[in-house]
Amino acid sequence: RSEHRNSINCMKFVAEQTFYTGDDAGYIKMWDLRKSLIKPVHTMRDNVDQITCLEADDHSRRVFATSLDGCMTIIDVRS
Repeated sequence: RSEHRNSINCMKFVAEQTFYTGDDAGYIKMWDLRKSLIKPVHTMRDNVDQITCLEADDHSRRVFATSLDGCMTIIDVRS
């Protein structure tokens, strides 16, 4: 079972056991495999259209998400 109700479009690892996924409905979910294998540790929705790309800065402190609504979301991984 997936915690996403829509298709997952992208995934980005920011640490060995921590990654983000983005879906068709604009949801971004943070996963930490040390805490749970089946549930995300955080869910956010700042975009109203599908997430098309997830990238991290060189130190994996921030994740950048783009979507079809023309917006870019910046996520501070440390908070």
